[in-house]
Amino acid sequence: MAAQPVLQSHRVSIYVPSRCVCGRVLPSALRDQVVKEVKESFCEWYGGYTEIPTTGGWRSPDGTVVEEPGSVIYSFCAGNTRRKAADKVSRLAVNMANRLTQGAVLVVTDSQYAAFWPNTLCGLKVGKNCACRGGILEMAG
Repeated sequence: MAAQPVLQSHRVSIYVPSRCVCGRVLPSALRDQVVKEVKESFCEWYGGYTEIPTTGGWRSPDGTVVEEPGSVIYSFCAGNTRRKAADKVSRLAVNMANRLTQGAVLVVTDSQYAAFWPNTLCGLKVGKNCACRGGILEMAG
């Protein structure tokens, strides 16, 4: 009998930034820890991951366009696995937005469904107490 492929009909991707919401570079130790946690989580939930370096741009609160390198970490999975991990992925994205003081973190499913998961931080003052300056903030209720 010929070998049969194991079909994985879904792809879940999370975009990991390198800059703070204020536009400054994030501390590498902090970003590296978050990347490690994403990779470990994807291994647990999906059995593995792939990381692709990327470059993107966004408009900062002061109106300037910030271009930044980042990473896309993704995994392929079956539908039941995607559904079982969906809440975990959203919590991971919100946690990342909080820890890296992002406006939001992008999660893309199947290259067609984009969800921007916002931070839930209380008292974030862009350029004053963000992650690039060592800020540690509390999450909202």
